[in-house]
Amino acid sequence: MGFADCNYVSHCFGNYTSLYDFDTCVEKKVHAFLHSMHAGFFDCSVDWGTYYDDNPSVTIQRLSFFANIIIQYSVDIDLYFSMDVPSSCTLGVDTVDTCLATSSQFTSVEQIDALNDTYTLDLMQDWYAAVVDIDMSTYNGLYIEKIDDSTSAWDGKYIPKGDDLTDEDKIALNRLLLKTNLFFGVSGPMATGAASNDPIFWVMHQIFDKMAQSLRLSPNYNRGNLTWNNHGNGLDGENWEGTTPFSPDIFSNLGTNLYPGTELLTNKQLWALLKPDGTDLPYVYDQFLHWGHCDFDPLEGVTPYPTAEPVMAPAPHVAR
Repeated sequence: MGFADCNYVSHCFGNYTSLYDFDTCVEKKVHAFLHSMHAGFFDCSVDWGTYYDDNPSVTIQRLSFFANIIIQYSVDIDLYFSMDVPSSCTLGVDTVDTCLATSSQFTSVEQIDALNDTYTLDLMQDWYAAVVDIDMSTYNGLYIEKIDDSTSAWDGKYIPKGDDLTDEDKIALNRLLLKTNLFFGVSGPMATGAASNDPIFWVMHQIFDKMAQSLRLSPNYNRGNLTWNNHGNGLDGENWEGTTPFSPDIFSNLGTNLYPGTELLTNKQLWALLKPDGTDLPYVYDQFLHWGHCDFDPLEGVTPYPTAEPVMAPAPHVAR
């Protein structure tokens, strides 16, 4: 799977019905994978390189998919497995060992090897179900399946998927995933709240601003519902009129007096200020074609005078 690229980007453009859907797709299928790929994980109790050497049919692509998901789900590992999770860690007092979540059932990977195949699958069911339910990646349907066969010992269970894998391969991969989840090791800062300490954090996130600009400028896509309509209670950034953590001060360098007396911008106000062909934003990206190592053109086939007016988000009244 590797780093999210224009295949993921184009998927989000072509599979949204609202701005919230677009954002959710970008968050799960582009943003999350860029963080986890940069973070990686190491000091694990199992060696994935050795596993791949012994089981090349599992493919790098499949292993990359599962590795990314493990990193992203490690934050809430106790939701899927019986784990002892430290309530806090004190800098200068605790160590990596005392801050790690540990299995409350097993103390070594050798104990996992001694389990029967069905039980190892049972232990992974909550994790597989969560990955499938949240639709974390466009690869879910390729690499995870739920068996629907009353004659199978695995009927009703989730299991690694692949016509290129034997049943023995699937069970072995399931054990690898179980061992790695329970004896994870450590991950880099890009998978944590300290991600902004990594310099690459600051040069990576412009892609999302670029995606938003191209979405709004392309008549191929901007006729959709570009309002923030996640139908919440209007608090914590929910809904079109919900407030964001951003104040008008972030636009103070423009030399304008935006929304005097306003402490925090609403989604509607912020969306209007970020309009790429408006008067408030001092820049627009010079191209919308290149997204990493492959190309996707959101404006392909667009004529200077489209046959229908784009449906843009309504702009708030701006005090000048």
